Amino acid sequence: MTYAALPEPTAAALRSYIEERLGRDVRLDPPPREIARGMRTDVYALGVVGEQLGTELSSGPSAEPSDELGTWSKPLVLRLIASDQPGSAIEHETAAYRFLHDLAYPVPEVLASESSGEVLGQPFAIMERAPGRSIQQMAIRNPMTAFRLATAFADAHVALHRLPVDGFPGRREDPSVERQIESYRGWLGEMEANRETFAWLEARKSAVLPEEPAVTHNNYIPANAVVDNKGRLQLIDWAGADIGDRHGDVADALVFMRTEPIREPDVLRSLARRIGRSVFVRRYLSRYRQQYPLDMQRLRYWEALRAFAWRGTVSALLPTALERHDITRDPYERQIVSLDQYLRRRQREFDAAT
Repeated sequence: MTYAALPEPTAAALRSYIEERLGRDVRLDPPPREIARGMRTDVYALGVVGEQLGTELSSGPSAEPSDELGTWSKPLVLRLIASDQPGSAIEHETAAYRFLHDLAYPVPEVLASESSGEVLGQPFAIMERAPGRSIQQMAIRNPMTAFRLATAFADAHVALHRLPVDGFPGRREDPSVERQIESYRGWLGEMEANRETFAWLEARKSAVLPEEPAVTHNNYIPANAVVDNKGRLQLIDWAGADIGDRHGDVADALVFMRTEPIREPDVLRSLARRIGRSVFVRRYLSRYRQQYPLDMQRLRYWEALRAFAWRGTVSALLPTALERHDITRDPYERQIVSLDQYLRRRQREFDAAT
């Protein structure tokens, strides 16, 4: 896939916005260039250079750059949110980042955000760029690292679930299981194919009530865990962050990792990736449970719910994914089948253990 530069009028508006915010002339160097394209978010890498920003100090006598100016001299990213998304989405995500950053949890710092389209035509956030490569990229390149990477991945998840929840932005007191069922009923609809599963989830939701509140990522996957060359990890993509049942967060990670398509035409490389993924998932789950015990019946229920949600989401978003990404339909159709099988298996296991 070829990633493009940010259109010049948008780049000029971005530069003016930063100059107004910092009160000094700057230039964008390197200029914003797309590095990732999501379903609702496009991400551009950029740099900001100017006097007293830490990268291009004036030659005359001057005070040391402030912490704020020095932060703007770091490698940055611009996250552009699709114009059809509500501004409240970026407001919630940036508030979650700031909440976590204040608690010293390993996330990039948000430098600025705008929820309206008045500046760039769509909501956006400017953040530090998490250095390094994602755990997913590292594991693909070298499956032998799966055990070590899974350990760090699990440790960071346990640390997240042990954070205090007081002050989390937009916290609601109603159980997350009820919010999720209601959300997916509206998102997926009450068509005949879904009605039976919704009835199953409703009839058994008492298994996950009451909830012990925890901060949940709700998209805690290896692609959202970035590791630098010193082994330090940062977590990104907090759009779905919430207060909920940590078992649901673990279940979400397990369902995605076990069913994600492996797009590798070479038979031996595909086998190596499958083995590496199996090692990664087993180590992640065992390491998590060593530090923070899990109720396995509660986990089964959440796995069923999250497999149902992932199946519906992949099915609904596949046309958009095919349009925006250089992918083929077949791996995702196979993933939908895998998710359906996962859902049915967990339902049977839950009912057998009741």
